[in-house]
Amino acid sequence: VLEATEASAELRSPRLVQPLVPLMEHPNSGIRNKAVYALGLIGDKSAAKALLARLPNVREARMLNNIAFALERLDRAAFYSSIRQVIEHKQAIIRLNAAFVLGDVKRPEGLELLQKALNDASDYVKTSAIVALGKIGAPAAASSLEGFVNSPNLSIRQEAIYALHALSGGKKSDLIYQ
Repeated sequence: VLEATEASAELRSPRLVQPLVPLMEHPNSGIRNKAVYALGLIGDKSAAKALLARLPNVREARMLNNIAFALERLDRAAFYSSIRQVIEHKQAIIRLNAAFVLGDVKRPEGLELLQKALNDASDYVKTSAIVALGKIGAPAAASSLEGFVNSPNLSIRQEAIYALHALSGGKKSDLIYQ
């Protein structure tokens, strides 16, 4: 099944969408992830509904990433509507993964969601949001991060410094040296 799922990703035939959708629930995580990956590569919008239905229940970071990338490719508006709900999930690990995904997607549409995540009660979520803002590369995010440079939490402080350095195009090297 794993080999067939991998082959589906290479073939990219819309005829394979229907057999791939049930594989998103397969007990083997490798098969689940490959099925989602293949659906994203196939690019048939008919897979978006199944991916959207799966998104709020995902607990694995890799699966969340794969679904997000597939959805972002298939139906960007639906992706951002859904990720908004995920980044406000009651479980911090889900919020953390949502912030991570928004950073990896690297689109300015995620900026507002990530800026809200900077106020999360969990330092892990804050750290993930800071890293993600650095990846998006929108200079407007710099002002949101400046206050974290003096955070008592070493991880938050360090990631804010690296993100500001990235957002400045390498001009804020002084922060790293300090």
